[in-house]
This record gives sequence, structure tokens and C-alpha cells, in this order.
Amino acid sequence: MTFEGAQFQGKQPIIDKLTSLPFKQVNHQITTVDSQPIIGVDDNQACCVMVTGQLKTDDDPPHSFHQSFVLRPAGGSFVVANDIFRLALHN
Repeated sequence: MTFEGAQFQGKQPIIDKLTSLPFKQVNHQITTVDSQPIIGVDDNQACCVMVTGQLKTDDDPPHSFHQSFVLRPAGGSFVVANDIFRLALHN
């Protein structure tokens, strides 16, 4: 997982990062979801997904975000194989 430019690999490092975030509440308002099959992978069952929307934490104002991830089949379900998240902040 890449979160705001920092890389985390494996179940425990990803859980540790997500649970260390400073906010108590988070709300998502999804604007768009685009997806495409990944040709030649897992019999074309893998899928690349891009989500855009707004994210609001605690009492902070909403911020736009982009998230891209790959879904791969695993045991009759799907798992997130790659995940990139970025707030759309401009300085």
C-alpha cells in the first residue's frame, strides 16, 4: 500500500499504518469509480479500479482524494493486491 507517498507492505504494516491515523471518524463521498480488467492476469479476472471523491475526518473540512487499487481473485473472493491513496491537496 502507498499512502501519501509512504510504502507499506504486508498485512501487519498496513494495519499498523491505518490504526495509527490521528482521526476518530471518517466519511467518504464517492464521486466516480472507473475499472478495467487486467488482460492476461488470472484468466482476466483481476481488475484495476480508480476511485475519486471527498474525504471528511472528524471536524476537518472535506478534501478531495484519489485511490487506485488492483483486485485479484483469491479463494472465491477478491483481495486488494496494490493500493495507492492520495489526498488532492495543492500548496
